[in-house]
This record gives sequence, C-alpha cells and structure tokens, in this order.
Amino acid sequence: MHTGTAMLTIGAFAKASRPLAPGGTVVVDGLTPAASWPPRHEGAVGRARLHWLERPAPHAAEVRLAAGLSAVVGRRRPG
Repeated sequence: MHTGTAMLTIGAFAKASRPLAPGGTVVVDGLTPAASWPPRHEGAVGRARLHWLERPAPHAAEVRLAAGLSAVVGRRRPG
C-alpha cells in the first residue's frame, strides 16, 4: 500500500495500481491535454489516463498545465 504522494510518469502508472493509503495522492504527468472523449494518444484510446479517470477511487481529474501539457491528479479520501 502506498502512503503519502506518488509522483508518476505514464510509463510507471501501473506500479501505482496498488491501493493508496487514505489521504494519499497520485499524479500522472507528461500527458498531452485531452481534446475529446475518450482521450486519445497517438491514435489509440489513452489507457493510462482512463485508468485513473474512470476509477471510483481515488477521485481524479485532469489538470492542464500548459498548452501542450496536462496531468491527472487523484486523491483517496481520508478515512
């Protein structure tokens, strides 16, 4: 089980599939901002992004960091 915060790149997102501790945060960075749904990457459905956005926990959202850069931030509620 993870505790605290896990900073991940797309290539390492699967390692964070283990449950987060209550109050834990996960950040998946280095994403191209989604222009449609489902989000796509290089012509295919962006599975790394969907892995986090479609999960019931942690609660996650995509955050645009720059014109060509976004991240998914998820947090498990405390308790």
